[in-house]
Amino acid sequence: MIIRVFRAKVRPGKADEFERLVKEQSVPMVKKQRGVIAVYAGRPVGSNSNEFTVTSVWKDLTDITAFAGKDWEKSVIPPDELPLLEETYIHHFELFHGESQAM
Repeated sequence: MIIRVFRAKVRPGKADEFERLVKEQSVPMVKKQRGVIAVYAGRPVGSNSNEFTVTSVWKDLTDITAFAGKDWEKSVIPPDELPLLEETYIHHFELFHGESQAM
C-alpha cells in the first residue's frame, strides 16, 4: 500500500474557502478513484496556521499513476483551489506497518 500525503499552504484569509472546496471537490474526487482505501483531510492546528493536508491510502502505485498520470509525484489540484494556494507539497510512502497489515 502507498500513503500519499498532500500538503498545502493556503493564502491568508482563504482557509475557510479552501476547506469547503476540499470537502466538496477534492475528497470526493480522490475517493472515487480505483485503488483508494482511505482519504483523510486535515486542517491546521497550532503554529502551522495556514497549512492543510489531504492524506490518502492507495492499494498500489499503479492506481496512483492511473489517477495522477505520468507526473504522479506532482499534486493534483482542482482548478478552483489553485488561486487559494501559496505552496503545495506531495509525498509518497510505502506502508510497512499498520493495523490492516498481516503482522
